[in-house]
Amino acid sequence: MLECSGQGSGGNFGSQQAWKAIPDLAHIGYPIAEVSEDGTALITKAPGTGGRINFDTVRQQLLYEVHDPHRYISPDVVLDLSQVRLEDLGHDTVRMSGARGQPRPAQLKLVGGFRDGFKAEVTWGFSWPDAYDKALAAVEMVKTQLADKRLPHEALFVEFPGLNSAHGPLATLPSPEALAELNEVWVRMVIRCQDKTVADNFGRLFPWMALSGPAYTCGFHGLNNSTELLGIWPALIDRQTVEAQVRVDIIPTWVQS
Repeated sequence: MLECSGQGSGGNFGSQQAWKAIPDLAHIGYPIAEVSEDGTALITKAPGTGGRINFDTVRQQLLYEVHDPHRYISPDVVLDLSQVRLEDLGHDTVRMSGARGQPRPAQLKLVGGFRDGFKAEVTWGFSWPDAYDKALAAVEMVKTQLADKRLPHEALFVEFPGLNSAHGPLATLPSPEALAELNEVWVRMVIRCQDKTVADNFGRLFPWMALSGPAYTCGFHGLNNSTELLGIWPALIDRQTVEAQVRVDIIPTWVQS
């Protein structure tokens, strides 16, 4: 309930229009749990801080990233959330009760990292008239250049910030008439490859378009923007192999000085 900074006290609150009623997010107070011996807890925040703690904000946080509510596995306990009860006491205070614990798991989750190739990305835009059509044409020009130069790559990601970045293929685009009248359209292209040289050369496919492509382009960003990618490998490992330990060494005063 206290995870993720101010999310439990109204930050990142997703209810349509209701988020506007969360006061003073600029000074949001992080959630506090006053835990009793019987396992119940009062979820609250410091007086005079922004944000809001009520039934809706707490239940949203309670369900955040939960896989199996009957068996939510964490390093310290296997948690049963199925009987949790929330009671809104007002004044930014919610009582939570009914959580039950089972013994902690024998294994812990390990997230290992490995080198997984390179990427490069470029963002640029086009202005009215025909901004969207110009953007589509420019994307095809880059694809043609990649093919002509035979630059090997695993993926080429294309998005139009402001149109489909947030929802991707699920985004509903404006009508063709509305697209034709857009004031400006931005394009973001990302290439993924195993060869760093290909990533380094990706940005060189764009500068010539400033004067030799569709008219009224602007805002090239990332022409020299290649980075190494870190892949993630999740696995389970026996707890006794990685059990954390804390050691406190007393350093003599004469050494500190």
